[in-house]
Amino acid sequence: MIEFVRAGSEAAVEIDRVVFKDRERPKYKPSQIVAVMKKRGFAWFNMNHHTTVRDLYDAKNPKNGFGVQLADNQWYYYENWIDKVAEHCAAEQR
Repeated sequence: MIEFVRAGSEAAVEIDRVVFKDRERPKYKPSQIVAVMKKRGFAWFNMNHHTTVRDLYDAKNPKNGFGVQLADNQWYYYENWIDKVAEHCAAEQR
């Protein structure tokens, strides 16, 4: 249902008070990615494989949205990177 409200009305003032909260996305180090892949059944996956997959998908390029470099100059990966790596590993097993 869509309801239109007149600007300046009491309802419009209430709508202006709506606040959207940002949620900090979980971040993972490469060793954690390797551990997750092993837990998902890719026992062969190791740090060398992670480096190869990282380079293949240009995962450290911020425009790809797979992670972020923080103030400690370390690169941390988001959950979407875990999904991409798992997809890659599943394709490799075929």
